Amino acid sequence: RAAGRGMRRWPAGRRPGVGWPVLVPVRGRRSAGDVMRLTAQIGQLWRNGERVICDVRGTCDLGVLDALARIALLSRRLGTWLHVRAEQADAERLLELTGLASALRLEVRETGCSTGG
Repeated sequence: RAAGRGMRRWPAGRRPGVGWPVLVPVRGRRSAGDVMRLTAQIGQLWRNGERVICDVRGTCDLGVLDALARIALLSRRLGTWLHVRAEQADAERLLELTGLASALRLEVRETGCSTGG
């Protein structure tokens, strides 16, 4: 099984569901089609038992928030959590402002804190 374009697996030889997540970059503006494809790819990974972390680097803009909201909705439908890794503490405040903080688990690399669901 390929991880998909832009997705990175952790060390080879590890089985899904054993704590080695698939990192999925979520950055910048994306078209509606891009978001739909990304959501479908992540949904398939979850259905296959993979742990997924959406990696938000750089600016957390409306395009990123839109993608995260759609992925968070799918995670709820599938009964799993959306894990998000961000490098800016501002991302945490922005996610709280939009109401997304309660729908995902956020790890802010800059401060080393972990918050959310």
